Amino acid sequence: TESPNWKDIYPMGAMAAEALVALIGMDAVYNLSADLSKGLSLDDTFKKNVGMTDAVINKLLSDYLLSIKSNTPWSIDELRSKYQQLKA
Repeated sequence: TESPNWKDIYPMGAMAAEALVALIGMDAVYNLSADLSKGLSLDDTFKKNVGMTDAVINKLLSDYLLSIKSNTPWSIDELRSKYQQLKA
């Protein structure tokens, strides 16, 4: 059976990817794939390129997407501020 949320997958994924690029830059996003292909663990890859584990950045991006979906979107400055707090 098809998920009732199927129509949200592409746009939400695109927004999450754009937010990630805004936070860490395109080179770091590219390096995520490169480091994973070299055999670096998921956590080590994210710590190296994002400054936190994949679980932490995924939670931040999920919360960002929920803010958009609930019509109370975070500004990019707010997203960056939350990111910096988590990195500290």
